[in-house]
Amino acid sequence: FTVTAPASMFTLALPATASLPRDVKCYFVNSVGPDGVKVVECGTQAQRYLPAMTGIIVGGTAKGAEVTATVPAAGIDGSDCVSGTNMLRATTTDLELTDDYYALDGDGKFHLCHGGTIGANSAYLLKSDLPAGISAETLDIVDVTLGIDGIEAGKADGAPLFDLSGRRASGNPAPGVYIDARGNKSLIR
Repeated sequence: FTVTAPASMFTLALPATASLPRDVKCYFVNSVGPDGVKVVECGTQAQRYLPAMTGIIVGGTAKGAEVTATVPAAGIDGSDCVSGTNMLRATTTDLELTDDYYALDGDGKFHLCHGGTIGANSAYLLKSDLPAGISAETLDIVDVTLGIDGIEAGKADGAPLFDLSGRRASGNPAPGVYIDARGNKSLIR
């Protein structure tokens, strides 16, 4: 799949699981509140796999640049890219909506639309999915979480540690960020 970026920031949804190049910044919408939209960076792998029919925000590309997503080997479902709640809805065909929805414009803001057509291979926020009281004409992206968030100094309790590539650390691990078998993050200095 090759998509020509309509702006420096746009939404994307594909019909099949696809690998996104590491230099392409992509995010999913974790929550929406009165202060705006909170997004989380997708995956931290060398290649990011976008699950089929999952809406994401692609950013950091030049308008008109080509973004190429490739179909990975069988057995890869893309679940490593989007972890947690993703409030974006996806469509891979042109979709006519009568409900109110928010669409991302090239200015990096979600604008309220009162029905209309959503283009193929894109994503949107359905207003009825948002918390009660959200009625702004424009929603700004107000918080971006990159990679791992909330690292705390860990204590040695015997749980095995794994590096960010998933390899088990042995002996005295080198300084860095590690995750134990229970999913707790640790920083070793």
